[in-house]
Amino acid sequence: DHQLAISLVRDVPALEATVHWSGDVPLKPVAWADLPDAVFIPAWREAVKADRAALEHVRVDALPTTAASVAAVGRLSKDPNAKLMEEDDLVVRTSNAIALAVGLKLLELGWKVETEPGTVIRLVKGPSEESEVFARVGAVLSGDAPLTEWVTFCQGAGLSGPLAHE
Repeated sequence: DHQLAISLVRDVPALEATVHWSGDVPLKPVAWADLPDAVFIPAWREAVKADRAALEHVRVDALPTTAASVAAVGRLSKDPNAKLMEEDDLVVRTSNAIALAVGLKLLELGWKVETEPGTVIRLVKGPSEESEVFARVGAVLSGDAPLTEWVTFCQGAGLSGPLAHE
C-alpha cells in the first residue's frame, strides 16, 4: 500500500490547530519540496559547525572505522558536552556530524537532496548518480562496510579533503 499516512487523518487543519508550539518564532508551513533548502541543509550546517574542531581532523576519504576511533574524533570537539558524554552517545553524535559533513561536501559538488514522505534522504547528481549517503557513511564508521568501497565512491564523486566547513 503506497497511501500516505496523512490521508488517514480526516480533518488535517483541525489536527494542526491542536498542536501547541512553545517556541519564540511562530511555525509556518513548508512545502515538502522546500524542506531541503528551508530546513535540512541549514540544520546540517549548524550541526557541522558545532563540531568543526573535531571534523577538521577527518579526511572525507579516510573516515574512522571503529566506534573507538569515531569517539576519539568526537572528543576533539570544542563543545564541552562532548567531553562529558558517554562513549556510545558521543559515537552517535559524531557519526551524525561526519555524515552531515559528507552530505554538505556533496552539495558543494552539485548534488541535490531528494526525499519524499516516508523515504530516506538521498543525495542525487543528475539522472544516474544517487546515494543514501547517511547509511553509507554509517556503515563505514561502524566497520560494516569496507573503507576501500568508500574511497572508490569518494574518487568517483570527487570528494576529498577535510570534513570541516566554514
